Amino acid sequence: MRKLLFTAASVAIIGGGLFAQNGRKVNGRAVKAVSTPVTSNSRTGAPAQGNPNRCGTLTPDPRWDAWFNQEVEKFKAARMGNNSTTASTYTIPVVFHIIYDSGTEATEGTGHNITQAQVNSQIPIINADYAGTGYNSSQYAGMTMSGHPAFYDYAVANSLLAPDNNGTIIANSGITFCLATKNPSGTTLAEPGIDRQSWSTNGWGNPATTSNLMNLFDGTIKPATIWDPTKYFNVWVSDGSGSNLLGYSTFPPGTTLTGLPSTGTSTTDGVWVNYTAVGNVGAAAAPYNLGRTLTHESGHYFGLRHIWGDGNCLTDYCNDTPPAAAANFNSWPVAYPFHSGTCAGPPSNAPDGEMFMNFMDYVADAAMWMFTTDQVARFQTALAQSPYRSGLTASSANLCTGVTVVTPTASFSFPSQICTSSPMQFTDNSSGPPSSWSWSVTPTATITTPTSQNPTITFSATGTYSVTLTATNSQGSGSITHTISAVNCSITYTVCPDTLRNFKNTDTITVFSTANGTVTALGSSYVSGNNAYGDLEKGEFFTGTGLPSNPMVTGGIYLYYRNATANKGTRGTSIINLNMYNATSTAGPTGAAVATHTVAINTITALTPTTSVRYCGNDALAFATAIIYPYDFNFPTPHAISGGFIMSTTLPPNGTDTAVVFSSTGKTASASTAWEKQTGGTWYPFNNGTTTTWQLNCAVACLPKISCTTGFNGPNAIGNHIAMFPNPSDGNFNFAVTMPESTDLTFTVMNALGQTVYSKVERGVTNGIINIDIGDKAKGVYYVSVVSDKSSVVLKAIVR
Repeated sequence: MRKLLFTAASVAIIGGGLFAQNGRKVNGRAVKAVSTPVTSNSRTGAPAQGNPNRCGTLTPDPRWDAWFNQEVEKFKAARMGNNSTTASTYTIPVVFHIIYDSGTEATEGTGHNITQAQVNSQIPIINADYAGTGYNSSQYAGMTMSGHPAFYDYAVANSLLAPDNNGTIIANSGITFCLATKNPSGTTLAEPGIDRQSWSTNGWGNPATTSNLMNLFDGTIKPATIWDPTKYFNVWVSDGSGSNLLGYSTFPPGTTLTGLPSTGTSTTDGVWVNYTAVGNVGAAAAPYNLGRTLTHESGHYFGLRHIWGDGNCLTDYCNDTPPAAAANFNSWPVAYPFHSGTCAGPPSNAPDGEMFMNFMDYVADAAMWMFTTDQVARFQTALAQSPYRSGLTASSANLCTGVTVVTPTASFSFPSQICTSSPMQFTDNSSGPPSSWSWSVTPTATITTPTSQNPTITFSATGTYSVTLTATNSQGSGSITHTISAVNCSITYTVCPDTLRNFKNTDTITVFSTANGTVTALGSSYVSGNNAYGDLEKGEFFTGTGLPSNPMVTGGIYLYYRNATANKGTRGTSIINLNMYNATSTAGPTGAAVATHTVAINTITALTPTTSVRYCGNDALAFATAIIYPYDFNFPTPHAISGGFIMSTTLPPNGTDTAVVFSSTGKTASASTAWEKQTGGTWYPFNNGTTTTWQLNCAVACLPKISCTTGFNGPNAIGNHIAMFPNPSDGNFNFAVTMPESTDLTFTVMNALGQTVYSKVERGVTNGIINIDIGDKAKGVYYVSVVSDKSSVVLKAIVR
């Protein structure tokens, strides 16, 4: 970044008398001027070689400084004359021009073509920052010295105390940003606030590889893509790795001062931000992953200077920001006071030190959270006096239709792995935008500040927790709850999920009538709803042999039958149990159930039904009137397999509700594996021939989900909620999914060389079966990566 260094004398000349010498007052207040440095500019935590620079904004032309400072003083004088301390309110329409490569990044979310969700996440961040309620702003109240608030001594020394005798306060700017809903032609945007442009299609040059990114944008890309800067706040987004920049901005031009190198023009006005520094989801990368780069650059856009005045203890023309010797690059946390006495003054920054948490410093996103009252005065001046800022609010009435403040939609993200006894960062992603937040955890966990936007939460014990965020603004409140699992991160997990089944690919699935005890063809006779033989439970035996080491049953999948047209089959509201028993092949269950899942029948019938399944019986089977409910479930606690076991479903206790499970014909099964429990609690194999209701070899359509684990300590990863079967297969794989909440899943299949051969995204998955067919690929070993926003697992798949 180019820096223009001033001496005390040169600044006084440039100011033309518009700001005072040391100790002089304007309108009864001391005005900050150049301070004398007492240290060098060396900073601990400055970016290492190869790391991005925070800002490439040019130091403004001295003529611009003189004009703008004069306008600020006019604004302050007018406000004092009106006895007003309340900032005007403004609404700013924003458009993000996303610059990407149409050849390799045509799909949204690939490379530099960032997602709509990432853009959307930026708006509540910048709105909270400009309202003074952004991430970590609650930390400011705890920064005290000798019983005084932060920067109290600096405020006293420079006659800045507010009536309540606080120190420097976090100011509310009165500015709200919204995503533009229309383009300059008046056409409604498919993606509010987004204009996607391909540099490769337009032949502009690759922003990622150029070393002079500002020249490329100001000379080529901006003129070709800018929307009317008197109506839109233009933000360009691309990769900037070749230039090593995170962002840069233009300053607000004056009516007569046009064409200055640092100010915006009709073809260049606005902000550029690196794609990794937009919002707080998607490609956003730490430590600049909290959306503060746009907050910083928009500060320049509205007339703010860096707090060190782009030199050693130079002025930023804001009385309530103590002078600083240079930029700070620290990550959070930073102790207060920080760098006390680096500028001797007057004004001196001792004892309070430098205002590192100001948005116009260079610290990491988590360590900055405030604008001051004098900085807001510069915002308001720009919005009133600059021809490229004064019309923005008027245009918002048309351009922001439908995206003004509404009742918040609560949303938040959190780390992919939640570890016990360590502070875990939870990040608000709510839209609206909210003005306040309330967090709660059940069972209890330690929340740093339950009313902050982005708190840390510490979970003292392993287990499952419900974390709730309620986001509120003037229009109302919205809440969301996520279920998370806290684990001991010192334990190493080896997860290898699989699913067992006794069905063969040539079996025909059928239903058995409880009315007459005979096998009936599917579609010709249906369950009457009566349990004529007093059956209590129907189950399936599994030998437990041939499994990996340390196998555990995590749950299973049952196929329930229904004919909606005839009103026959599974129906009602009764509660039934899905059980697991230890068993042998000859004696049936040994003892009581060792694992139980309870479900209401109407929960099963509320699922999305199917007329065919490709993982249980003949792949070609399909039914016109009969439908199948694949119910996928997890036991509360996985149960270790010590040998053979039976999985069962109980039947409803009354004569009107029914629970009917599909079965095989048994024609290709080597022996019966099905069991039933009759009145009196006696278990019988189905092929007994004398005492059982069903007298054929068959298998019940139940598929246990197996996980072999080392050091298992409760649910930790997505692997505990996904089972793949059959494996090996002819290339047709199924994934039984039981997510604790609606989740987007990305499936990627790679060959042994690591090359991607198949991929797809499934949105909003909870319980269900997801199919992947790679039967057209060569036989061999493949790896399936399943990724959510919180976890991932890689499964080995064999095509034979």
